[in-house]
Amino acid sequence: MNDSLRFNRRQISRLFWETIESYHFHTLPPDDYFEGLRDQATYNTGSLHREDMADVMDIVAYFRPTLIAEVGTFIGRSTYSLAVGSGDKATVYTCDASNDIKLPPMPEGAARVVQFPNTTSTDMFKSLLADKNLGRKIDLFYIDGRVSEEDKALMLQLSNDRTIIVLDDFEGVEKGVANGMLLGTPNHLLIYPRTPDGKTALLVPIQLLQLA
Repeated sequence: MNDSLRFNRRQISRLFWETIESYHFHTLPPDDYFEGLRDQATYNTGSLHREDMADVMDIVAYFRPTLIAEVGTFIGRSTYSLAVGSGDKATVYTCDASNDIKLPPMPEGAARVVQFPNTTSTDMFKSLLADKNLGRKIDLFYIDGRVSEEDKALMLQLSNDRTIIVLDDFEGVEKGVANGMLLGTPNHLLIYPRTPDGKTALLVPIQLLQLA
């Protein structure tokens, strides 16, 4: 007799997205809300697709993190999704190593956004660690940018056993895959992006999983 019941990551990932889909209730602003900010960019690069903006919004609307740390502000697409989806009881700390782009005010009911312009992820994490009220209190990291071993060590100090890591650009040999390999542990379940076109993956602590 086979004594185990096995599920693979793709099966669990599909169930995950089906579960949080019901939390999608926000309307995304038009693209020109963000694209006009590119004029302020020192380093002009790609940005989050609308489908992934909706996925990020769904994730934080479901988990309701209170403290969020984002790497990669740029023109604020992911910042907007994190702030609006998590609600006004949350705070989003966000850094951009290459740019100092002033984001427009978030809509009423969104989280407070604290920007770290022209600041690396390492330096932002060190600043957050210096705030004694934030030690091991980050509920969710959103990573859009390559992180290092030093970042990993700092994130571990800022994390608790329920902290979720959301990864952008999780496809092929893009940075999201490398970040997932660096940051994932045996205590995380990797959730693949929503198919067919999503690029947002997650590292979810196994202890958050329950049979209902």
